[in-house]
Amino acid sequence: MELKAPTCLEIEPTEGCNLHCNFCGIHRLLGQGKIWNHLSVSLAGRLAEQTAGFCPRARIEFGGHGEPLVNPSCLEIFSIFRKYATKTQLQVTTNGVVFLKNWPFWRDCLKDINVLVIDLYEPYGTRLRNTVESNPGDWKITDFFRDGFNPWHNHGPIGNTVVLMDDLRTKSGQRIQRKLDNRAGNSDIIPPVTSPLNKNCSFPFRRLSVRWDGKVHICCMDWGLEYCVGDVGVQSFNEVWYGNPYQSARRFLSAKNRSFAPCCFCDYTGGVMKGLLPKMEGVTEDDTKTVKTTNENSPRYNGRAAHFVDDVNTKKRIFF
Repeated sequence: MELKAPTCLEIEPTEGCNLHCNFCGIHRLLGQGKIWNHLSVSLAGRLAEQTAGFCPRARIEFGGHGEPLVNPSCLEIFSIFRKYATKTQLQVTTNGVVFLKNWPFWRDCLKDINVLVIDLYEPYGTRLRNTVESNPGDWKITDFFRDGFNPWHNHGPIGNTVVLMDDLRTKSGQRIQRKLDNRAGNSDIIPPVTSPLNKNCSFPFRRLSVRWDGKVHICCMDWGLEYCVGDVGVQSFNEVWYGNPYQSARRFLSAKNRSFAPCCFCDYTGGVMKGLLPKMEGVTEDDTKTVKTTNENSPRYNGRAAHFVDDVNTKKRIFF
């Protein structure tokens, strides 16, 4: 089975957040997420145009490492993507705090979005639920933990659905898709693993995660940008997705070897998707050099340095 184009494109409108939940990796960003950096309209246009050619049916989720709706150009950005992404679902994942000031405005202006996931973090969650449920307009309202609707399936480019998502801190594990994890070792309350997990991971095989400045990291868990696989501000999606940094990491993961950052810290056990991921050829010496060099050249906000398996044939995991 060959590696196909991503099934999900994650776009980060904003790095930084108006909330600072203790389980989130936001505390590991420069400025602890209190410095906001925004995706520009011009870069959004470049990304949207590439999407139409490279992965036109990939589900597009606006989220990432911050609150997407504090980007002052977010509505224009969504409109640009809707223009190019005519065959797929557009989704926004938000903490919804901005809705408390003017929900009717946002309700009517977000019609380019097919699925709006609202995380009901307390102390705002109860007010948010009441605000949205009492005045839904044309939106269909569904409760994630009650109704069974899965926003991470691609439901297509039609309709407008609000998914109310109860506070993860009280509902963790009640559905398989929602469980607190250590954010690749970046959570303040869940520590890094003490030894790398002996598991593959589907994220680098299925999702392309683009930061506000065009940098592409190995997956959404990489809060410190410890494994930067490319920059779609200057490269094409194709160049990054099939480039050596990504492919080498995939071969490590396919061999159940997480001996590089951030994967060696990560406790995420889901997403293996047996039978649906391509089986990569074995790790080579060049792969080891590529992974080591990529780690060392990535802007490690956390200052964590990786150690690697020197003998590519050994099954011993070297942790740091």
